[in-house]
Order: sequence, then C-alpha cells, then structure tokens
Amino acid sequence: ALIAIALYLEFYYLGYLRSYDENKRKQKNVSKSRRSAFFIEMRPFLRGKRLRLILIFPVLLVAQAFWSASMGPDDGDASGSNLLLPLAIIAPSVMVLQLTFALEGNYFDGLWTRPVSIERLLLRKYYTAAPLAVGSFLFLLPTYFLFDTNLFILVSSMLFSIGFANLFMLTYCFRTKAMDIFASGFMNTQGTDFSASSFAIAFTVMIGPMLMVSFLPPVVYGIVLSVLGLTGIVLHKPAIAWIARRYEANRYRHFERYRNK
Repeated sequence: ALIAIALYLEFYYLGYLRSYDENKRKQKNVSKSRRSAFFIEMRPFLRGKRLRLILIFPVLLVAQAFWSASMGPDDGDASGSNLLLPLAIIAPSVMVLQLTFALEGNYFDGLWTRPVSIERLLLRKYYTAAPLAVGSFLFLLPTYFLFDTNLFILVSSMLFSIGFANLFMLTYCFRTKAMDIFASGFMNTQGTDFSASSFAIAFTVMIGPMLMVSFLPPVVYGIVLSVLGLTGIVLHKPAIAWIARRYEANRYRHFERYRNK
C-alpha cells in the first residue's frame, strides 16, 4: 500500500513540473499533467513505434530482476538476487537519455531562435529521467520485503542513477544525430552514434555497477554508489551548465550533424 501511494504521489508531482509556454511572459506551474515537462518529454515514446520498442527493454529488465530476486541467491538457475537490481534501476533513464537532442535535432535551427536555453533543455531532461529511476526503485522495492534483497543496494543504485548516470548520459548531446520517430527501425541508425566514447559511457553507467556488485561487499558497493550519486545530485546544476556551455561553443558543428542524418 505504501509503495502504491508513493507511485501515485510521484505521478501527481510530475504533473506540476515546469514547462515553457512561449505565449506567456511569465512562467507558471502547470496544473495539468498533459502539459507538464515530464509528459512533454515522454510523449514521443508513446507516439513513435520505434521509441516504444526502446522502452520494452527496461520493462523486461525490471521483470527479470524481480524474477531473479524471487529465485534467491542459493538457486543454481538464478544469477544472484542482487546482480540485476542495479541494471534494472539504471536502465530506464539511460534508454531515454541516450537520445538526448536526437528528437530536437529535427528542428534545432528553429528552436535556437526561441528564448529557451540549452541549459534549461538539459535540466528538463535531467528532471524527466530522475522519476524513471525512482519508479524502477519503487517497483523493485517489494523484493526487499518478499525476497530479502539488499535494501542498501536498491537505494544506492537509485541515487547513482539520478546523480551520476543521468549526468553522464546527458553528454550524449555531443554525439546524437537527428532521429525521425516515425521511421522504420529496420536497418535504421538515425539518432545513434557508434563511437568508442559512446560505448564507454554506456558501459560505465550500466555494466560498471553490475561488476561492482559482483566483486565488492554490499556495504562497500552501496557506499561507493551513494557517494557518487549524492555528489552528482548536489552538483548537477553547475555540471549541466558546463555541458551547456560546451555545447553552445560548438553549436554549428552539432547543427551540421543534425542535418546529416
């Protein structure tokens, strides 16, 4: 019941996130969910078939982590009750943020003329991704009560996702190409970048925690991820401001990349 209440409060809060309305001189809190910044960011994932398929992977990971936890660490068929928990919590926001500015790349020349700064756009994406990690955490929280998984691992993985992984993934704005959400996904590499640095980022934020939870004691693992996550949460505004300044300094190169899908 408490988890259900927490999920309700999370979605209620999301309906009041700030969004930009160019017809108003003064920005106000939006009182309707369909106009909030979170639902504006998530709307393409509901409209485009290709993007809906991207969200299937995190859902399957959460289900797999729940099943693995139910098997218990002593079952030979299970991969460990705690192994998949970090990946399942981190994956949803990573899958969304890997497309940072890929959709906006279709109309970035026009967007540049609007009084919406790059920093504000990145902050909106950061605040949109954070509830995805919280939601995954809440869905997996019953494993602690039902199957005795490690609560510290759950909490630290959530903090790591919000504070560190999400910030790291925002640097994909330097690499993504423009992406047509209605195009077929078959043999389609729009929006993607296969550089070594892109793979390194994805490996660090997704596979890294899984490796650490496999070799480090749970307490040490939890402390490391919690420190990284809390540091990122505290410093996320100056970090995003730095990313925005670097992006703006090379904006014409980025715009040219958007034109060459």
